This record gives sequence, structure tokens and C-alpha cells, in this order.
Amino acid sequence: MKIIFDKLQKDEQYAVSGSEIKLLWSVIPKEWVAGIKLIHFLGQNARKSRFERPVNRVLLSNKLNICATGFSENEIITQILIELVQDSGDANLRAASYNKLTKKQTAKIHEIIEPYLHLYFEMKQKLTFERPMKKS
Repeated sequence: MKIIFDKLQKDEQYAVSGSEIKLLWSVIPKEWVAGIKLIHFLGQNARKSRFERPVNRVLLSNKLNICATGFSENEIITQILIELVQDSGDANLRAASYNKLTKKQTAKIHEIIEPYLHLYFEMKQKLTFERPMKKS
């Protein structure tokens, strides 16, 4: 799997790094990410893009596009999980027209992803505490 980050403006920064994506991949079911060969962090604000949500999986090109600018880490990780769970096997979870989820789909998806979201942040916190501090 390859991870690409577009260049951002001086005052902008991505809320999620490549190592954090790899950590996320380690805590979620492998079938959710099966076939993804490229993760592309687009240097654009999702609110100004043509997509309904900031994360979009392109099945034909085995790509996950992420418009992450303007979002917190929690928001982006949540949006990645929302997109990935839609292809987890439950046909009723896939967004219909214009990539919009119904209220029922959204509730079911959040129920499914919540344990993985908590596990990700627990693992991240544990890794942060385990790393030795750099000496100046």
C-alpha cells in the first residue's frame, strides 16, 4: 500500500500521518481494506470538493481519496472508517445516489465503527507513552 500526501499551503497541515494510517489498518478487519493499493491525501478542503464526504473509495482504481484539510484527526479517522465499512459485505450500508447515507445507514455504521475508533485511539495513546522522549 502506498500513501501519497499532496503539498499544502504554508499554514496548513494534515491531521493524520502515514504512520497513523498504518496504525488504523492494524486495528480494523483486513477485508475492509482489501484491494486498496493507494491512499491519496488530497490538498483540498472537502467542503469545497465535488464529494459529499471527505473520504471516497474508488473501487476501479483501488484508491482511497482523502480530503483531510480543515478536519481534526478524530473526524478524519471516523470518515475513513465510515467509507471502509460500506464495502464490508453488508449491501445495505453502501451510500446511494450522490454518495449520501440515510439516517438508518449512518446509525448502523457508527455502531459498527465505534469499537475500532476507540481501539485506534487507545493504541495510539499507548504507543505515544511507550516512545522515549528525544533529548535536546
